Amino acid sequence: MTAVIMAGGDGLRCRPLTLTVPKPMLAVGGKPLLDTLIRQLVASGFETLFIVVRYLAEQIEDYFGNGDRFGCDIIYLREPEPYGTVGGLSLLPLGLRPSAPFLVVNADLLTPMHFRAVRACHVIDGNALTLVGREYEHTVPYGMPEGVGNTVTAFLEKPTIGFTVNSGIYCLNPELLDAIPHAPYDMPDLIRWTCGRMKVGMFNLKQPFHEIGTPESYAKAEAFYEEHMR
Repeated sequence: MTAVIMAGGDGLRCRPLTLTVPKPMLAVGGKPLLDTLIRQLVASGFETLFIVVRYLAEQIEDYFGNGDRFGCDIIYLREPEPYGTVGGLSLLPLGLRPSAPFLVVNADLLTPMHFRAVRACHVIDGNALTLVGREYEHTVPYGMPEGVGNTVTAFLEKPTIGFTVNSGIYCLNPELLDAIPHAPYDMPDLIRWTCGRMKVGMFNLKQPFHEIGTPESYAKAEAFYEEHMR
C-alpha cells in the first residue's frame, strides 16, 4: 500500500519555530513529528511512502533516507515552488504512480488512529475520494439571541457549537491524479472538482487528534503525545 505525506510547506504560522527547522521535523516525544507519522503508517501496512518536500528539504531527506531503517521505501518529490496542499501529487512519476487507492496525509498532525481503516472504508464504500472528518467545537464569545424576525424567544450565553471539519487525511483513487495540474493546487479545489463528477465520502475520526499549526498548538503537542500516542 502507498501513502503520500505532504511535508513541503514553509510553516509560516509556526514562526519562529520553523526558521531553521521544517515543521514536520519539530520534536514531539523525543523525535520529529514525521518520525511518529511514518512509523504509524508502516505499522498500518503502508510499504511505499512518497514525501513531498521543498522547504529545508535536505533535513527531511538526510534524516529518513530511503526508509530502510523504518521498514519502508521512501521516495522524495521535490517541489520547485510552493504547489499548495495537493499540487505536489503532480510530481509523481508516471512509472511510480499508485495503481490502487492511496493515502494522502499532512505531516503536521498527531492522532493514534489506524490509517489502514481509512483505506478500507474508502474501498468498501466505493469512493473516488474519502476525507477524514473530525469533530470540532467552537465557543461563541458572545450571548446569542434566538427567535423569528425581531422577536426573541430564547437567549444562549456563549454557546458551544459543534462542527465536522477536515483533518488533513485523505484516500484517493489513482485516476484523480490526472485532474491535478502541474502547478499550485489545493485540496479543497480537488474535493470540489471530484464532488461534481465522482463519489466523495467521509471517514469519521473517533480517536483524539492534534494539529501543529502555531507555536501555541506546538506547546500543547507534548502533553497530547504523552496521553494518546505512547
